[in-house]
Amino acid sequence: MVTVGCVIHSLLLVAALDASPPPPLPTVPPTDAADAQARPLDAPPPSSVAPRSTDSAAATTTVPTKRVAFFFGPTLGVGTSLGYLGSEFVYAPAAHTHLAFGVGIASQGTHVALSGHQYFELRSDRADLRNQLGFGVGLSSGAYYDEFAISRAPTEARRYWKHAMFLNLEAELRLVRASQGSVGVFLGLCNVLNPRGFAGARATNSAAIPVSLSFGMRALFPAL
Repeated sequence: MVTVGCVIHSLLLVAALDASPPPPLPTVPPTDAADAQARPLDAPPPSSVAPRSTDSAAATTTVPTKRVAFFFGPTLGVGTSLGYLGSEFVYAPAAHTHLAFGVGIASQGTHVALSGHQYFELRSDRADLRNQLGFGVGLSSGAYYDEFAISRAPTEARRYWKHAMFLNLEAELRLVRASQGSVGVFLGLCNVLNPRGFAGARATNSAAIPVSLSFGMRALFPAL
């Protein structure tokens, strides 16, 4: 009887345990004031690291603009190293340094010239349009008639050179647009290096060195 009673008691205890609800899972307190519900321990924690941006613009780098090293362009003026109308080909070994070779037409024939120019930046309100002041020195050669000489006396006869050699000095003010070229105006002095080399019917025995004023315009455009 005792054994039967123990078995019945065990069966009733098992049935009571099966009918009771399961205990709740332990929780942790919310980590944020905006977190309205408790999170179970077995739930993955929220990530504290911001997601990595996949925007390609954030990884872009600035590519420097290739500097133009060769230019060409016309010149126009009076008394210049290239005469009235000429054309120049320019090599720029540095951003503000120009080496030029030119051919032009003067009143007495063809002139050729070699020159170098150094430019300096002036104040400008626009990044794409710059002001520059330049100074140049060069050599040129060609037929010459000293009609514009300022060193000749009023009563002295004009002289003519078949092959005059000149030392040219220039001051130039120009506007530069990035990678599109430039335009400038210049004033200069032309000094004959072989004053006794004149010939022709208008020749005299004067040894005075002819010095002429010049002024003109120059435009340059990217070549390469």
